[in-house]
Amino acid sequence: MRPALFAVILCVLFPALACAQDTHSPQEWQKLYADASNQLRAAQDRKAQLSAENATLAAQVRQLQSKLQQASVQIKTLRLQVDSFDQRTYFLTTDYLYWQGFLAKNPVTRVRWRLFLNAASPVRFPQWDWMTDLQNPWSLISD
Repeated sequence: MRPALFAVILCVLFPALACAQDTHSPQEWQKLYADASNQLRAAQDRKAQLSAENATLAAQVRQLQSKLQQASVQIKTLRLQVDSFDQRTYFLTTDYLYWQGFLAKNPVTRVRWRLFLNAASPVRFPQWDWMTDLQNPWSLISD
């Protein structure tokens, strides 16, 4: 009984499947082929274009990475210089303040120091006035 039922189902389905198939003329096949090949060509062209863009972007990324590396090295160097300048500034500031304190306690040395500065150069330099100004030790900064 099963083989007979299977045969009946096949006889009913095959004519329906045969009618559902579309037949194309050779011109339609050529048009479909041309369309598919144009789409494939366009896809390949786009792929080549994207590959070229990817190569240029990769070169730009490498260039930017090298610039970033150079900038980070420069920043590190500048930070070391800033630290060194901070130490020197602290040393010079404390040294200057101790010197001014010493000159304030020793008036003879203060007079000799002013005479030395005035005699050291035949031309008077106004930018050296801060060195003898005991009232305002930060006069250089206020300029």
